[in-house]
Amino acid sequence: MRHLRYVFPARRAAAGARAAMGTESTEPTLRDVFRRKGLEEAANDMRRRVQVAMALDLIAAPYAKVLGNHFNPEDFLSASEQLMANSNFVLVLHAGAIWWYHCFLRDHLVARHITRISARSQPDETVVIHLETGPWSRRLLLSPAKAPDAGSGVSLRQMLATGVFQVDRSFGSWGAISGEIATVLDDEAFQELCQRDLYPISEELSTDDAAKAAAHIGLHEPAPLVVEDSEGTLKRLEALPPWLKSPLQWHGRWFCRYFGNLSLAMGITSVLVWLPPDFFPSFSFGAS
Repeated sequence: MRHLRYVFPARRAAAGARAAMGTESTEPTLRDVFRRKGLEEAANDMRRRVQVAMALDLIAAPYAKVLGNHFNPEDFLSASEQLMANSNFVLVLHAGAIWWYHCFLRDHLVARHITRISARSQPDETVVIHLETGPWSRRLLLSPAKAPDAGSGVSLRQMLATGVFQVDRSFGSWGAISGEIATVLDDEAFQELCQRDLYPISEELSTDDAAKAAAHIGLHEPAPLVVEDSEGTLKRLEALPPWLKSPLQWHGRWFCRYFGNLSLAMGITSVLVWLPPDFFPSFSFGAS
């Protein structure tokens, strides 16, 4: 979110860095709080639908133009032929735009879709959590007090409530969406994270490069969570009426499905526009 000003840079470490250095962590085990399936399957399905839509734009639509129009290379281009030549450039732009937006949507939806939360409370009232979103894993130290010099810091509760991260909040007790079950393994700890203001004061980000490649994610890296909402944007979002705020927590799987289907519909429309009028059978309902 561009309106957020970073207070501290995130401490980024590759997965398995401690093991590579020959040191083993003696940190107590964190208990699982929340688990669910990732978005990789839905994101790859969206990718395939967008690729089909691009093929319709770049291959099928030009072929439909050839079927529906006649060319005379010895004459100056007719108005119809000029329109066809100009629209080819528009179709290329359209194909590039839907591909770019599909990449943008995929990266950000996967980065906000929580697949696992593990947590451990400490004697000083801080909480250590392990938070997974797709190929990214974060180790966060949460505190009831804001970090020094953090100003108007952002709590994890605010991030969950305003859609910075997405958890299942519909269809019953964190229920099912399209057959996907979101499991809350420790309801008390989960409710505490969702309802209590706990502020990230340190962060360590690790990336699973193999999982990132499998999801076709490029150079995108999630923003640090130790941030300051100096303009109060998240507070304004949190104060919205429930019916306006609910889209912030829509499931990423629906976004992938709708954009994939929308891309297909636009590709099919590009072909239908240029087919010859006599391509479709005519029906007469009048008396002979």
